[in-house]
Amino acid sequence: PAHIGHAGIGLKSGDDCALPISHSLHKRMHDLSEQAVLRWSAPSKVLRAAFQALAREMYQKWKDGR
Repeated sequence: PAHIGHAGIGLKSGDDCALPISHSLHKRMHDLSEQAVLRWSAPSKVLRAAFQALAREMYQKWKDGR
């Protein structure tokens, strides 16, 4: 699995933030960068849904004054 994000410098995120991916894709994430590989390999509908969720979260924080 590939742990998405990190829990601090040199620490990986928890197993609840892990994607089951192939060894070659995991290696590519180490060779390039996590963000580059995710942008390259994620389906458009997944990226769209992620950005929509981020937009809703940011709007709610703005609306709540946070």
